[in-house]
Amino acid sequence: MASDKPGGRVLLSGQLSASAVLHGVLRDTARAYPEALARTGLPDQPDVFRRSYPDRLPHFEAARLAAPGRREIARTAIDELRRHLVWESPAGAAPLSELLSEPVEPLPLEVEKFTGDPGWEPGLLYRGARWSSERFADLGHDLAERGMATAASGDAPFP
Repeated sequence: MASDKPGGRVLLSGQLSASAVLHGVLRDTARAYPEALARTGLPDQPDVFRRSYPDRLPHFEAARLAAPGRREIARTAIDELRRHLVWESPAGAAPLSELLSEPVEPLPLEVEKFTGDPGWEPGLLYRGARWSSERFADLGHDLAERGMATAASGDAPFP
């Protein structure tokens, strides 16, 4: 399938839900590394996992991080996830990983000359007030005082 067809989209294979894919990825990864991930409490049933994944994910990740082969475990999980991603377009469907590994020519570099007026200043609106870049540190201090940001955010350098 040609990968340059317009109108495509990324889908999960087999019309699985995201939680079913996540369950499968974690289950297959745990099976590949039982010594490291056996006690994560990952349920066998996808529907049980869907109801409990907010509680289960931290246990899984803590066990992965504590494992000597944590990088290999992460790579296995990524490889498992890649198996579930599909590119679908009017020309058909194909595994996304295959399409991303096809050799292609680099995109041409395009240089655009700025034709607008110089002097754009970043800023944002927060709680009805406009905060210019010169006042970002003040905003950080204000947020820290109200417990909405760390104290270090008020000390962050801005150009």
